[in-house]
Amino acid sequence: MVSYLGFKTQEIVIKENQLTLNLKMKEDATMCLMGEVEVNEVYKSKRTLWQKIKGIF
Repeated sequence: MVSYLGFKTQEIVIKENQLTLNLKMKEDATMCLMGEVEVNEVYKSKRTLWQKIKGIF
């Protein structure tokens, strides 16, 4: 069984003398519905009081 987030799970039979494995993953229907996520700015958390005090020394 081969599975990956956003792709359909596949069951592949490996033969006894098989040396290589080529597989092509198909997108899951949920990924088509979700679309792509775009981030315009990076989130930066605020420093706590302890981090500010620690930065002085």
